[in-house]
This record gives sequence, C-alpha cells and structure tokens, in this order.
Amino acid sequence: MEPRITATELAEYVFCRHAWALRRKGARLSDLAAEQMAAGDAYQAESDERVERALLRQKEAQRAVRLACFVVLAIVALVTWFYLRR
Repeated sequence: MEPRITATELAEYVFCRHAWALRRKGARLSDLAAEQMAAGDAYQAESDERVERALLRQKEAQRAVRLACFVVLAIVALVTWFYLRR
C-alpha cells in the first residue's frame, strides 16, 4: 500500500517538487538550514504581528475620521437649524 499524500505535502509539491521529493525520500535539513528556517519563521511571526498592529491602527484611524465627520455634520446641522429659526 502506497503512503498517502497529505494536503500539506501537496502544497509543498506545488511550491517546490524537488524539495517535496527529497523530503519524501527522508532527506533532512542540515543544522544550519534548520537554524535559518527557524530564524525565518521567527521573522515571519514578527512581521505578521507588525501587520496586525498596522491594520488595527488603520481601523482606529477610520473610526476617528468617521466620528470627526459626524461631529462636523452635527455642528453644521445645528448651525443651520439655529439660523433658520430666526
């Protein structure tokens, strides 16, 4: 019976079939390559956190702009109402 291919393996094959074939044959990463992969994973995690923080700041800025627009419209409406009452 042939071993099953997982979705992860399929994605790895699509990305780099040579790496997929080597891993299937039991090839292992050197210590240096494993260390570099770990460093890359850490960098990616930090990058993801920075992006999440930037998206949060962007949403907060959008809320602030909406609030400012509402306040300006409310002031214009009040001024117009007081002007028309005269």
